[in-house]
Amino acid sequence: RQLDEQELCEWATAHCAAARLLASAAASGRPGGDAGLAEQHARSAIQAAEVTKVAKDVEIAARSTLARRLLERDQAEEALEVLKVAQALDPTSDSLKDLAAKASQRDMDRKVVSVKDSLRKLKVDLAASLEADDAVRLLSMLQAIDEMPLTWDAASESAIGKEVGKCARHANEDV
Repeated sequence: RQLDEQELCEWATAHCAAARLLASAAASGRPGGDAGLAEQHARSAIQAAEVTKVAKDVEIAARSTLARRLLERDQAEEALEVLKVAQALDPTSDSLKDLAAKASQRDMDRKVVSVKDSLRKLKVDLAASLEADDAVRLLSMLQAIDEMPLTWDAASESAIGKEVGKCARHANEDV
């Protein structure tokens, strides 16, 4: 049996309420709290909102509950996607803005760490390719570096500048 629109709205409201209660209890350490189950309930409420028109506050609450859970599990990129829709529904909400800022910062921090690791590996590969005078490999690695979201911290911490400088003085003009 398929639920009609009214039943689906009630279903979404119930899932959202369950998600909020479970998440709140889990966060405070009260018995009955289950963050994983809260996430499932929040996803169910969001799924219903994608199928039919549910109350705006229900969808926003489900999305913010899910976003908090995603941040707890270090999934900031997905949390940002969930929050974009919530912010479109209520662009004036300070709590959504704060949560989105937190998610954005965590996502950026994760990307910076990833870039630092990549640069460290590329530094070793650049040094080996410079030693082997492999212009094709040097060019592909420099293009990879060019496409990265570089920050000063990532570049200085990886200390890749010396190798890049050597590439700039390479005999092959393409490098």
